[in-house]
Amino acid sequence: MTEASIPDASPIERLETLDAGVFRRRYFDARRPVVLPGLCRAWPAVDRWSLDYLRGVETERNVPVDVYERGDFFEIGGAFGHRKRRELPFADYLEPPGSGVAARYYAPDLELSRYFPRLAGDVEVPAILPSEVRPRFFLFAGHDAITAGHFHPFTHALTCQVTGRKSVVVYPPEDSPALYPNPWFSPAFHWSRVDFLRPDVRRFPRFREARGLACTLEPGDALFIPVHFWHWTQGFDFSVSLLVSFEAKLTSWRFPSPGLACLFARAAWPLEEAAKDVARSTLRRVRR
Repeated sequence: MTEASIPDASPIERLETLDAGVFRRRYFDARRPVVLPGLCRAWPAVDRWSLDYLRGVETERNVPVDVYERGDFFEIGGAFGHRKRRELPFADYLEPPGSGVAARYYAPDLELSRYFPRLAGDVEVPAILPSEVRPRFFLFAGHDAITAGHFHPFTHALTCQVTGRKSVVVYPPEDSPALYPNPWFSPAFHWSRVDFLRPDVRRFPRFREARGLACTLEPGDALFIPVHFWHWTQGFDFSVSLLVSFEAKLTSWRFPSPGLACLFARAAWPLEEAAKDVARSTLRRVRR
């Protein structure tokens, strides 16, 4: 996959001197995205996590993968649907897609402690983060994979590039109207309806107003993405990233939008998960 050109995107700021105090004052407390070059370069993962190495990693269980039947990573299932999901052995998932095969798989949000506890020793909490944060680690791996435009409703994040290269484009929360999110009451309220690679400006005319900030992460680089900042990503060839995710205080949220929608989701999502658990339990009993 070739690197996409992002019209009118300015470069994201870079903090060349990795000073924790400067990071906190200028970026963390101010909720401004910033590239942190080489922040994770000393992680053993950066030297170890090749495609061949990860193929040989024993996992606790199969991994859930999203299925994009037409190969379009921007088809997320609409406001109330969801792309299909299946479970695969991790080694099978890592195989490159065959030629002439339309469907694509992508495994997002694989928590390291749950699926890959043996890899946990290859990474560490970046010292630049404030001492009070309690991060969780999520692995993203794929071949030429794209994550469509979305924001994190409740968390800040560091996207740490481990293997290969990845471009990231971020947009401030105030650009939300130009990014056409799904309705606030939708389970996908934090996902955009726009195809960021091929935007239909007749259908989404205000997209031209969005003020993107872009960067390309090399192995060992990290990007701080504050809560409620929109972003989409594009990996090149085989790419592995680790998302270091940690709770954002309510005072960091942007109100009224999307903060009010996030408060609604915080109340509604546990009920939705409980309903899914009941449905799965009922289905198992019926099948017996």
